[in-house]
Amino acid sequence: LNTGDTQLAAEIFRERAWDYPPSQFELGKLLFDTGKYRESVEVLKIAEKKDPFNAKIYYILSEAFEATGDNHSAREAWRRYLELPGIKTAEFIGDEDAPGVIQRKKQED
Repeated sequence: LNTGDTQLAAEIFRERAWDYPPSQFELGKLLFDTGKYRESVEVLKIAEKKDPFNAKIYYILSEAFEATGDNHSAREAWRRYLELPGIKTAEFIGDEDAPGVIQRKKQED
């Protein structure tokens, strides 16, 4: 899968992701990385149901929602990310690497 052929990687993940929950996250991330944001959201929402305490899912889900223009859902996914055990909110205050939903929220208020 590390050959750089993202199309082939996506096909393999689609075939096998449903049998192994971590693969669902990887497929969602791959779809996000290749600009298929709506498909990424669909897969990540399934992954979320099977692994609701995986912070990575909510992080990428917030970015995918933002990329589709659904800022409300992006903020909700980001909120859920921050509520998970082990996530320190203070690390993200003023963090330029945090998803744009935080900065956009400040501008919208």
